[in-house]
Amino acid sequence: MVLENRPTPTPTGRAEEPDMGSDVIPTERYTSPEFAQLEWDRMWTKVWLNAGRLSDIPEVGDHFVHEIGRESFIFIRTADEEVKGYYNICPHRGSRIRPSVGMGHAEQLQCPFHLWTFNIDGALETVPDRQHFVNGIPENKQQLSEVRVETWAGWVWFNMNPDAESLHDFLGVIPSHIDPYRLEQYHVVDDYVLEWSCNWKFAVDQFAEIYHLPALHPQLLEYFDHLATPLDVYNDGMHSRQLIRMGTPDPGWTDDLAQRFGYDNKDELTRQQRTNLEDCGVDPDTFEGKARELPPFMAKARREWGERIGMDFDLLVDEQLVDNFHYMVFPNLTFNFTYGSFLFFRPRPHPTDPNKCYWDYQVYARVPEGAPAPRRPATVYGTARNHPELFEAVEQDMAQAQIVQESYHSAGFSGILLNSEERRIRAMHYALDQYLYGPDR
Repeated sequence: MVLENRPTPTPTGRAEEPDMGSDVIPTERYTSPEFAQLEWDRMWTKVWLNAGRLSDIPEVGDHFVHEIGRESFIFIRTADEEVKGYYNICPHRGSRIRPSVGMGHAEQLQCPFHLWTFNIDGALETVPDRQHFVNGIPENKQQLSEVRVETWAGWVWFNMNPDAESLHDFLGVIPSHIDPYRLEQYHVVDDYVLEWSCNWKFAVDQFAEIYHLPALHPQLLEYFDHLATPLDVYNDGMHSRQLIRMGTPDPGWTDDLAQRFGYDNKDELTRQQRTNLEDCGVDPDTFEGKARELPPFMAKARREWGERIGMDFDLLVDEQLVDNFHYMVFPNLTFNFTYGSFLFFRPRPHPTDPNKCYWDYQVYARVPEGAPAPRRPATVYGTARNHPELFEAVEQDMAQAQIVQESYHSAGFSGILLNSEERRIRAMHYALDQYLYGPDR
């Protein structure tokens, strides 16, 4: 099923949000194997999850493998407009049919253990030495086990619960907010899978608030205004958004801080502002305004730049041409949208250790309609250490994650106290509780 939404401009007004309480969040939610098992039984196996890009499987027979917890899945294009998902397991003796990672193409899916072969529709095709199964083979029970699949915004989504609501109902307001970006014109240009030494929820938390920005990322104050960031919670806590004001320094960007980072004073154009102007073909030295007057100028310049190169921004409001529209889709997706690119974060629970997770990090760039797509990069696998090629703030966040996860085990820490700037974290726990304990908990 493909969700069809006629794009309209992204809403920017504030949304009403539920009363999510103010209790301290217990650290056991981040450290307990029992709680991790409860999440698996009642949430991960019941919720819509993002598997990967449709552009990675453009032809019939193209497939990729995606893992979540202990489960592994094959997603394969079975027709021009159809994608199916199967548990990556042979019903004969339980072998993996495809390796744990990677993409490929197959006319049939064959188990490497005993060469049982299935067609791409999941039906059993051939069995070596079939005559030795003297009691026969129950064909209807020996096909690949299917998982629900739907698509939206160029992604494959799946749900292990056959009785779950539709993807459209699950996403709620999200398509109406994101469709105006025309995500079919975006292509992955960086792709990482990194192991973090923290629970998957902290890898979500770390990008759910910018209260930590002045302390952990002071370099970003030169073009992020963290105090002017509106926060919204949607669909009874399921999804959320923050609009990170960019292009103008934070009120905390003082002369002293500016000089610490090599500027003469706080009103000087910052390096990022100069880069933004140059990207639009504007010589920073000819810009006559002050640093804090740049956003409306940038919106106009970027819109004109888009027209020159054939990139249509007609559905984006001026704020989207300057600011970072930062969305969280429950349970584990983060999108950071700017005018011509976005960052995609997808933490996944470790199969056995609640103190670890896998973090999928991708960078997408928009290409003008009709222009050739960039070559799909190879996936980089590693740990959350020593990646100087990544955005500096991401490195800082990865390092902080391990420190906090270790502290959650301390007898000296009594729980997680959240303020209003951190309420997207509370919303995630509020939504999680709906799955774990029900709406009348």
